[in-house]
This record gives sequence, C-alpha cells and structure tokens, in this order.
Amino acid sequence: MYYTAASLGFQGLINYYQDEMQNYTAPQLENLLNQLNNELQYYENALQHYNVTTANIDIVIGIYDRIFDAQQSLSAASQDLASNDISDAISNLAYAKARIETLGDWLAVLNAIKGGAPISKEYLEELTSMYLVYAQSITEYTLSLSNAVGASSFVQSMNSVTQEVQEAQNNYQNGLYPLALAQSLDVISSNDAMLHLLFTPIINGQVNTQYLVNITDYVRKLAVFNTYEAENNCNLFPMLAISYIDFGNYYLARYNSTGNINDLAAALQLYELAASYSQALYELASSTNSCSATFAVSSIVPINVNNTVNAVLNAPYNQLASYNAAPPLAVGIALVALAVGGIAIFSIKSLKTTSSKLD
Repeated sequence: MYYTAASLGFQGLINYYQDEMQNYTAPQLENLLNQLNNELQYYENALQHYNVTTANIDIVIGIYDRIFDAQQSLSAASQDLASNDISDAISNLAYAKARIETLGDWLAVLNAIKGGAPISKEYLEELTSMYLVYAQSITEYTLSLSNAVGASSFVQSMNSVTQEVQEAQNNYQNGLYPLALAQSLDVISSNDAMLHLLFTPIINGQVNTQYLVNITDYVRKLAVFNTYEAENNCNLFPMLAISYIDFGNYYLARYNSTGNINDLAAALQLYELAASYSQALYELASSTNSCSATFAVSSIVPINVNNTVNAVLNAPYNQLASYNAAPPLAVGIALVALAVGGIAIFSIKSLKTTSSKLD
C-alpha cells in the first residue's frame, strides 16, 4: 500500500512544517511565501515541456492537480498574512511547502515513464471541454438540491467546489487542458460523493449507514472494473486510479474498525475519483486507437443500470481482487438513479465529505 503510506507520511510532513513555523515572524512567513511561489512556478513551467502520451497522461494530470492545490494554499496564505491571521497562514504555508517539496518526486516518476502513443492537443481539448461542461452541470445540480432540502453544511462545502469549477474554466480558456481536466475530474468526484450523501435515507432519526456502505462498495467495484478495463484493453498502467483505490481501501478498513462516518465518506470520494480518472484515461487512449474493445459502460448515452451492475459483479473475481478491492464520466448520476428508487430525499446536515487525496 505504497500510495497510502506516502499519503500518511505526507500528512506527517505537513505537521512537521507547522511545528517548524510556529516561531516564524510575519516577515519570515512573507519571505517563505515568495520562495514557494517561485518554486511552484518552476514546476509549472517544467511540466509544460513534456509530451503527453497514453503512458504518462494520468501522471501529468495528477501533477497539474497538485500544482493547483499548492497554488490555492499559497493564495490563501497570502490573504491570511494580509489580514494578520498568522495561525491560518502557517497552516496553509505548511501544506503548500509539503506539496511543493513532493512535486520533485512526482516529476521523477514522470521522467521514468517511457513510450505510449502521443495524445493530440485537439482531442485533449475536446475531452476536457466535455468533462468541464459536465462538472459545471453536476455542480449546479448538487447546489440546487442542497438548497432545496436545506442541507446547509453541503451548501457551505460546495463553495470550494464552485471555485474549482471557475478555476477550471479559466485554465481551459488559457489552454491548460491537463489542469482543467484534473480539476473537472475532482469536481465530478466530489459532487458524486455529495449526492450519495444527500440521498442517504434517515430512519427513525438516524442516518442509514448501511445504505452508504452498500453504495461505497458498489462504487469501489465500479472503480476497479473501470481501472481493469483501462489496463486490460488499452495496455495501460492507471497508476493514479489504482493508488486512489488503495487509499480508499485504507479508509474503508478504518471505517470498519472505528465506525467513523467521515472515513466512509472519504473512501467513497476516493473510489469516485479512481473511477473518473480511469474512465478519462481510457477515453484518451481510445482516441489514439490504443484500445482493443469498447468500454463496457458508456456515460454519454443512456445506460441500463442493471446491466452495468451485472457487468461489474460478474467480472472474474481474480480480476477484481488483483487491486485488493473490486464511473465512467457520469456513473455517479447512474448510481443516484439507482439509489433514488423507492426512497425519499433527506436533509443530512451532519455529514461532509473530507479532502482525502493527499500525496
């Protein structure tokens, strides 16, 4: 479980830097902010010189996603320092410093990847546009539904999602398609997870956690199936998707041990992320004629949910188990359609998804 170990170590690195900065003066924090901005610009410039292929596209997307993550933290730290909020500034700078420090490791992985079919900028733009439009639509839907059912905690957590959609739009307009695609995938995954939480029934005043367990297990199997399809039919190694499944398994095991609903929500979001990444990777590889078969689940056209379930659950167990576990673009919507049958929409004010993608 290398990705899980790295992510837990990453959290330890953040804590270390937070402790280190406790005695920093405001001018020292300002200097660190400028230094980190310069370092981040270096990585962003370096990444633009890589040729995107079917072999490295998910790592490229992942690095762009982490660059954006660091940018957000540095921007927040700048605002904190301007308002003399030293405590929050330290938290944001510690996170950004850890994130930027590990970008070198991600570039080392990228440098080690060879081969793959070149992906045209035109198709990358086209696919990014499609995912971005979907990200915008599902965000509007989730926000409207949250307001309609009075789920105030979800409305508040949607602020960061809405901001990421706006950032994705800007990056798309500026031709930063891998970054815009990464942000769109994040937004879609976050919305999917929130929708499942919103549709969780309340029975006798209690959240039906078994419903969430069933949905999480279902999404886990779909994530594994999507990842298997990308690897088996396109001769790819979807490293990020496999890593997110791995980390999701960690949170799911922790939930089974502690019963903490936040761990279950974190697992659900990671499985959604894995499913989205593997689907996007498959579609990018298909544009180069690198795939041998049509993807089993299509999200662009209406699908039969029951057939989808059967396709996943009837896949050979050794294929699913190969990732120690068992959606396409809109599989979250398909799952919502499956979940809505026979249940009402309840207001859930106590549940929030957690930001669980670390390293």
